[in-house]
Amino acid sequence: MLDKKEDKSTQVIIASILLSAGIFIMDLMTPLGVADAIPYIAVILLSLWLPHRRHTYIAGIIVSLLTILGFFLSPSGERLSIVIANRILSLFGIWSAVIFVSKYKYSLDVINKTKESLRREKETAQKYLDVAATMFVLTSRDQTVGLINRKGCEILGYSEDEIIGKNWFDSFIPKNQSGQFKKNFNELMRGEIRPVELFENNIITKNGEKRVISWHNSLIRDEGGNIIATLSSGIDITERKKAEDALRQANKDLKKYAEELKRSNSELEQFAYVASHDLQEPLRMVASFTQLLSRRYKDILDDNAKEFISFAVDGANRMQRLINDLLSYSRIQTKERAFNETDCEEILGQVRANLHESIEKNGAMITNDPLPAVFVDQTQMLQLFQNLIDNAIKFSGKGPPRVHLSAENKGGEWLFTVRDNGIGIDPQFNKRIFMIFQRLHSREEYPGTGIGLAICKRIVERHGGEIWVESEHEKGSTFYFTIPVKGEK
Repeated sequence: MLDKKEDKSTQVIIASILLSAGIFIMDLMTPLGVADAIPYIAVILLSLWLPHRRHTYIAGIIVSLLTILGFFLSPSGERLSIVIANRILSLFGIWSAVIFVSKYKYSLDVINKTKESLRREKETAQKYLDVAATMFVLTSRDQTVGLINRKGCEILGYSEDEIIGKNWFDSFIPKNQSGQFKKNFNELMRGEIRPVELFENNIITKNGEKRVISWHNSLIRDEGGNIIATLSSGIDITERKKAEDALRQANKDLKKYAEELKRSNSELEQFAYVASHDLQEPLRMVASFTQLLSRRYKDILDDNAKEFISFAVDGANRMQRLINDLLSYSRIQTKERAFNETDCEEILGQVRANLHESIEKNGAMITNDPLPAVFVDQTQMLQLFQNLIDNAIKFSGKGPPRVHLSAENKGGEWLFTVRDNGIGIDPQFNKRIFMIFQRLHSREEYPGTGIGLAICKRIVERHGGEIWVESEHEKGSTFYFTIPVKGEK
């Protein structure tokens, strides 16, 4: 590129020298030299194609010297005053041309420097825009894209060259919306409506996908205050919108499930009522009449009949206990009470009183570290403590049962520990024991319905906590459960 400019400058200089020589020769052949001196202006005009203004001044000096030299060498005759006047006019014309060409070239230099400065500034601005995490779009008054950054190209899926100069609304806005957007944009350009600083709308990418963009708009004005373009920065919020839609649907589904659960709980509560009355009444009758039969006919019944009656009474009693336990399990959710601040040491005192007979009979010792006050359902907390301690006494080893309770504040929750010296649990059953009706021993070894620990788990979960056990066979068990400090569900 530089070689081509140098070749062009060399050609212009050669042409200027040849033209100057031709004009000088003609000047010498013309008596008055009028017509021949003024053509030197053509040499000055040729300097327009030379890169620097100094070339114009050099050309002006050279042709001025040639004009003066022609005055002395050309024949002037008796009209010397006319020749002098013509030479002076020629010099005036030459230097007028020099000044004109020089100013013109100076203006071109200023324009070129300004263009170069603007180009560098645009490149710098484009670099800043390209590293931005948001898309930037400059929309001109004629609705065409004048500038877009790399992020914008990335979102739209086009190259910069494919976007610049395109009508923004026709090319990148859904067709069912572009008409209204163009109308609003034209009204904005005319100053008929106020600009909207923040808004959201869909754009169409190269592969036809719709993306949702959140825009922040700024107006660009000329020196007269007229709006000539908008500069918009946009964030792709498509995924956020999808998440919001999914969340709304989830909330809608959750509300539906909550209503179904409420209805189910109501039905379960009704079932509990039926079970506590209609189911237990026949069982009581079976047990009562069987026992009456045993007492009235004890003298005529043989040992087998008496054993059969004993089985029937025991079965009816076990069925009653099972129904009562099932009712307790179901009522954990259906008979919810408000959480209140409850002193766990008072709860433990009530448990000791409730289990007094069992404690005395088995020689059990219940000890504890200081226990906190927590926000709980007091009745359910009593049931939780009582079930765990009752189990510890029931599943004791050969020695007297020893049960120790403690609690530790873990920041957002209390960690309770119930440790015993009982027969322990094989670690493979650590989760199974919390499932309803799961027993590890026969009823003959240890009586019960297999619901007690399932009730404990449900109570703890209702309070927003967890329960688990750490144990080894014949080495005792340690039950852990957590209760949130503020009693949050």
